[in-house]
Amino acid sequence: MTSNLHPDANFDHYDDWHDCEDCGGSGEDDSMCQCEQIEDICCCAVPTPVRCDTCQGKGGWHIDHSAEDQALRLLTPDSVPSTDHRARCVGLTAYFEAGGTATDDLFEDKQLLHDEDKLNALFEAKLTTAAARVQEDEGWAEAVPVLNSPHVGWYHIEHMTPLRREAVVLPEADLEELERLEEMGPDGLDEEGIARWDELLERRHGDFTDEDRARGTVFVYANHDGEIKVDRAYTKEQRKKSDTSSGSTNEPAKPAISQAVKDDLAQVRLAALMGALCDKTDLMLDLLAYQLDLRRPSWGVALSITVNYPHITPSFEDGLLLSERVTGLETAHNFDGEASWQGFQAFRDRGKKHRNEVLARHLARAVNSFTANGFVGELEREFSPGLRPAWTPTAANFFNRVRSDYLDRIWADLLELEDGDERISTFAKQSKGQKAKDLEDLFSNAGAQEAHGLSRDQVKRIDAWVPEVST
Repeated sequence: MTSNLHPDANFDHYDDWHDCEDCGGSGEDDSMCQCEQIEDICCCAVPTPVRCDTCQGKGGWHIDHSAEDQALRLLTPDSVPSTDHRARCVGLTAYFEAGGTATDDLFEDKQLLHDEDKLNALFEAKLTTAAARVQEDEGWAEAVPVLNSPHVGWYHIEHMTPLRREAVVLPEADLEELERLEEMGPDGLDEEGIARWDELLERRHGDFTDEDRARGTVFVYANHDGEIKVDRAYTKEQRKKSDTSSGSTNEPAKPAISQAVKDDLAQVRLAALMGALCDKTDLMLDLLAYQLDLRRPSWGVALSITVNYPHITPSFEDGLLLSERVTGLETAHNFDGEASWQGFQAFRDRGKKHRNEVLARHLARAVNSFTANGFVGELEREFSPGLRPAWTPTAANFFNRVRSDYLDRIWADLLELEDGDERISTFAKQSKGQKAKDLEDLFSNAGAQEAHGLSRDQVKRIDAWVPEVST
């Protein structure tokens, strides 16, 4: 039986092969496990294969179902399946927005991502940010992002000692509530109930002391489903191993300068640099503009600043007149370019005018939405020309999308029709599509305006009309 492996698949780096009755782990035989409960994958083609529970290895070794993504990567070595924990954690939307590409898997309901370097960069950025947040919020000495595995392995904690929580006795009322929730079970609880159940369980498990947090290390990882999890907590302090013959303890020699001292000195160096840069206004503006223009994520440049660009592309295209200075601005992260001192000097050589234009465009593009806070509304009232210079209502982008009786009110209002005017009833009897067309003509067709005998003031009123939309 022949192997279906990619001809370029390379297994030279897999040292720990398990023996197979047919080939002895030599890789010279393409024997298959004949058990129907397992995947039919060549025993010699899968790193660290496992013995089948049903046939006990009588038909060879096989890969278990949980390792199917690893097998798929061996078959297609230049791609990453969308079921990979990194892809699930980052999300396909973020991957595609960063310029990543993919193709559909012909055999499974998944996609194959082509740019693993880009995926790794996105995954590292997200997990590193999550780890930093956990460290700051919970007060740990260190929060380590696990980038090479969807779980915390023994090799991460091999030389560490677990820290134990201090037990907590829940109040009687909380214990009764916890028992009630456990009786209902996850099938009988809504999302809020499950969250409350998790909260009470977490409290019952106890908490770590401030001393433990000050010396503790936690690991932040993305599980197989891409969910970010935290494994709490360990300390790097070594257990003492007694030497019964000499009465001494075998402990590694302490370094002359501990990591804690090194970290403190690094913080002092950074603070010294920050203090010096406070007097370099133009330099800091140049750095910010260079960073925004380069579009590198914050971890790849000098300033720890992340700019979010709100969505400004509506679902329609007609009737729009938007500034290309904002619509044409590339906002996705650029993972291909590199920040360099030479590149920064070249940027500065283009002068302050160019720098100021870059700053104005990017910072303007980053203005918050109106729902974020009231200050944006004040900014609009002070500086914005309003909605109409950028938008003309048409049948497609507005009139066909609102209620028919609202169109009747707009018609009567813009033509300044009195109650009882037959033009109101005539308009109201039309189909919604015809109403939308008539209103579009009223806004954009000079001939229609003239046919209705509109005055200059009425035309100006139409040109300035906007719907009353609360934000």
